[in-house]
Amino acid sequence: MLPQRCLALVLAAVAASADAADRWVAPGGDDATGTGAAGSPFRQIRRALQGIAPGDTVHVADGTYLGFDVTVSGTAGARIVVQGTGSNAVITATTDRADNRDTIHLVAVSYVTIANLRSFNAPRSGLRVEAGNHVHVRGCTFGDNQRWGIFTGFSNDLVIEENECYGSVIEHGIYVSNSGDRPTVRGNRLHHNHANGLHVNGDRFTTSPPLPSEGIITGALIERNVIWENGAGGGSGINCDGVQDSVIRGNLVYAARSAGITLYRIDGGGASTGNRVIANTVEVGAGGRWCLQLHNGADHTVVFDNILISRHASRGSISLEGGTNGATIASDHNILDATAATDGSTFANLATWQAQGHDANSFVAARGDLFVDPDAGDYRLKAASPALDQGISSFGGATAPTADLSDPAVARPSGAAYDIGAYEGLASGSTPSGTTGGSSGTGTGGGTAGGSSGGGGGSCGLGGGGAIAVAGLVLLFARRRC
Repeated sequence: MLPQRCLALVLAAVAASADAADRWVAPGGDDATGTGAAGSPFRQIRRALQGIAPGDTVHVADGTYLGFDVTVSGTAGARIVVQGTGSNAVITATTDRADNRDTIHLVAVSYVTIANLRSFNAPRSGLRVEAGNHVHVRGCTFGDNQRWGIFTGFSNDLVIEENECYGSVIEHGIYVSNSGDRPTVRGNRLHHNHANGLHVNGDRFTTSPPLPSEGIITGALIERNVIWENGAGGGSGINCDGVQDSVIRGNLVYAARSAGITLYRIDGGGASTGNRVIANTVEVGAGGRWCLQLHNGADHTVVFDNILISRHASRGSISLEGGTNGATIASDHNILDATAATDGSTFANLATWQAQGHDANSFVAARGDLFVDPDAGDYRLKAASPALDQGISSFGGATAPTADLSDPAVARPSGAAYDIGAYEGLASGSTPSGTTGGSSGTGTGGGTAGGSSGGGGGSCGLGGGGAIAVAGLVLLFARRRC
């Protein structure tokens, strides 16, 4: 017989799995007479969220639904999930809530997953996570919203992956803000946003008592995102203000209308220090700024295995301005522009930059020699690319990514050595969907069907079955420990 304390643990886990419910919503449903069963769906997601509990899943059929708020948390073993079941579950902006600025609003919740939904033309953001933890946003599409596609604040341990955010009128595709630590931003497509594709900002000036407001974001992982045609109003493909001890790896940033990747401090509670920039492919457009900007004391940055090239007539690869100490920057095994670096007052070619102690094993290469068809958005490495087998596995205490941009199942390295840039050479397969640019259209078709790329914890498909699996694990644990 199990001891009493272990028996209680097992019974609690089994009860959680038994209580987990699946709820369905559909355009033909009825909020008054529907039961929420698959054969008797509710009409609105709002109705399905009434009485929601840990482990419950709301299945959303293709159709149009009113914006909604989530105010109930799941648990680590029993997430609350709201997920589209097809490819066109569209959530519309509203005027009937107390706060209608954000079409989908998660308020002070934990262990909630939003997956495979679409939303357009919000007064502010398509989806907002406010003071939430362990929230996952996967496989969603947010387009033509007034300020942001996805907006988070004071939220730790986020996973934002495989989403598409485009056409933000005033600012950014994704905005992670306000002292939220350990966010994972992975596999997203961010394009044609007025300012940044991705903005990560500690922002010491915005407070929400009793939440912390030190203005620093630490432990961020930004990987395998495809980011293009952002920054008409200024900004960067990836913009980090007050971000420390974080990793930016395996991203493709191209046709940047301003900067490529920027680490700096304006609003942050401290400089963006101790970051690792690894195996990214960055090309800035003819009217842009620098590929990698390390500004305002962005010291102790490690930079390797990147392709950093510019189409600007005089600007180039790396900019160290605003008090950044170049002696603390560890940079090598990169492919750079003919104009390798600047300190804000003088431009240095590669030889001069190397004489200053940087990039001893880096070299200059032309885009036409490197990529399959960059004018069409295809930045895979061509057969004779000089980037093949020229990377390294580790440098400056950081390690290269083990997954290719276009296919995470493709291991790196696949040849004699790591390739430089986001793609692992000839094994890269096809380009990620959408990399040739252009809008995904309006809220009535196309776009991302969604789903998880794996990693980062959880799954967009977890519902009652996931809770049962967790209960089984708890049972095994109890038996072994008791």
